Amino acid sequence: MGGYRSVARALRLRTLPKHRFEGPFRVVTLRDRVRTVDGAAGDLPELSGDVFLRLADATIAPPPLPLLVDDPRVCRPNYAVGHLTFTGPTVDVGVFRLNDALYDGYGLVRSAAGEILAGRETTAAYWANALAKGTAGAVPSRLPVRAIRGPAIASMTPGLRSYGHWLLEILPRLWLARQALGDAAFARHAVLVDETMPAWAPDLMRRAAGVVPQQIVRYHHGAALLRVPELVVPGLLHGDFRFHPFAARFFDSLPDSGRTDLPRAFYIKRSPPERGAKGVLRTSVNADDIETRLAAEGLPAIWLEDLAWPDQIALFRRAELIVGEFGSGLHNAIFSPASTRIVCLGILAEVQSTIAAFRGQRIAYVQPSTETEADRVRQFRFKMGAIKLALNAALNS
Repeated sequence: MGGYRSVARALRLRTLPKHRFEGPFRVVTLRDRVRTVDGAAGDLPELSGDVFLRLADATIAPPPLPLLVDDPRVCRPNYAVGHLTFTGPTVDVGVFRLNDALYDGYGLVRSAAGEILAGRETTAAYWANALAKGTAGAVPSRLPVRAIRGPAIASMTPGLRSYGHWLLEILPRLWLARQALGDAAFARHAVLVDETMPAWAPDLMRRAAGVVPQQIVRYHHGAALLRVPELVVPGLLHGDFRFHPFAARFFDSLPDSGRTDLPRAFYIKRSPPERGAKGVLRTSVNADDIETRLAAEGLPAIWLEDLAWPDQIALFRRAELIVGEFGSGLHNAIFSPASTRIVCLGILAEVQSTIAAFRGQRIAYVQPSTETEADRVRQFRFKMGAIKLALNAALNS
């Protein structure tokens, strides 16, 4: 443990006055600024200079299987067609190592001239699109520079308040950094973490990648650019959520609790605002009625927040039928086998379809019958008849 303490002491932040950058920023491709080396786990410490260690070549993600039900009473017909188009290239799987790098805390590396160095390997499409369109207003254009003494790992994303972004982006990237560095070198690196992270995040980092508290260096994304003498930037395991087969190594390696008393068919109950969930922007106005009627059908409601993470993984690995609103909780189906059937209430993006494609699962989408917005919360209503049609299709498939 003394080694970890010395790392933490060496990595205290110190201010470098008079270093400021003015926006707007030009976005350039990170891969153009480094050399690419094909290698294997543990090879990164042996490489010199600015480098991208490629562990696996990009592939083409398979398309999802057809929807469980194609019925206009359940879901718009055009989505059944669109669902099958959610395929495409993944990314080269690998890890960047950059000398004397600037990091802005939003998952973006800056050049000495203040350019944003981005790419599909490290910058998710939703963020890259915002940068390209000039709508990424959260990126400060004028910040002081602070220095970190010693090597560090950067893996944050703009969505760090959401469990789904941790599950599909941040945690896999930390695990990938450990793979590239090897256990001993990984332990000598700080892990840069935005101080606005959720309270549960350190526990997940420990379980997913072996990050210990002494490695964590906190910062605030809007307070400073970080100058790091040796910055490790692990890539994503997907290209716009088209998952690379390499991703299975991470999700399948995570230990579960081994519990066998959890239900195999269940309804994921979404946390309402009054339960203390922060940043809740959508809710089902008839969620209580759905919960009661699904319980009568043999699908008990599960509040995932009431389960430890290893229990959640065990729950989804054994699941046969999952019903839930679109969102982070349902994204846990990435732990579920191909035999699991998914009924997703609402359609907000293609992520659940690409997860289903990755795992070979069949899925049904239930379109809300009404949608309104009040007090910055989007409110949906679902018809129970449509949900039952989707359930019957899932049970009979």
